[in-house]
Amino acid sequence: MPTIEIRVKAPTNRENMGTLQVIDATGITIFGPVNAYLLADRKTAISKGNASRDPLKPFGNTPLGSYDVTGFAPATPQRSNLGPNGSLRLNPTGGDALQAKVNGRTGLLIHGGKLGSNNKLRPTNGCIRLSDGDMSGLVNLYNTLVPPLTCSINSFTLDVVTNAGDIMPEGIDDGDPPIEIPAGGVVFP
Repeated sequence: MPTIEIRVKAPTNRENMGTLQVIDATGITIFGPVNAYLLADRKTAISKGNASRDPLKPFGNTPLGSYDVTGFAPATPQRSNLGPNGSLRLNPTGGDALQAKVNGRTGLLIHGGKLGSNNKLRPTNGCIRLSDGDMSGLVNLYNTLVPPLTCSINSFTLDVVTNAGDIMPEGIDDGDPPIEIPAGGVVFP
């Protein structure tokens, strides 16, 4: 069965913005590219014992590698910090992402969420953050797709220096990664 892929480009310097796009089975871009932020919140990472934001450890930057998209979780009042459009759940299948899972990383998602005070995307605790508008578009597309859907996150070097005004405020714990959903909890179709 042909696979549709979410391709994410993560800059080597995670303080810079990455991109996300969706490619159909014929290689045609059907969504994006849109801005994606893959930086872990520094203060939360430090408080959780991962001061270097090591992507192989919990609360680090989003790990590079391959993933299966295993479902959609609708927005709920309890998870409103992830934005009004719900989230896509990622299951690591290869590369650093799989090693991070072996090391205890859970709850990797693609989600939205409110912007920082400077109207920029904010860091997460290891997920991929899109603007709420972009997340709405991705969810609308997801609802029209027939699985399987995969995600790959690859690194690239960005030669542009981040301006001080582009650095996101940190220290806001969105509560992601989410606590694992127990049996009988939210169903991911």
